[in-house]
Amino acid sequence: MSTEGRPLRADARRNRERVLRTAREAFAAEGIAVPLDEIARRAGSDRARSTAISPPRRRCSRRSSASTWSS
Repeated sequence: MSTEGRPLRADARRNRERVLRTAREAFAAEGIAVPLDEIARRAGSDRARSTAISPPRRRCSRRSSASTWSS
């Protein structure tokens, strides 16, 4: 869901999933210090879009850790 409580458009949802997947991979391989610009570049996105569709870094790293351990 978006911050306004409305569902994300399909393309926004795919972009968000791609950024989160890329962040998860980067954090697992290199730790939490990977810059958002680098995550955005690897995801094929730009920083503004990644910042707008991604949760804050701390929440993103928690999600990454949780899914790493629960997988």
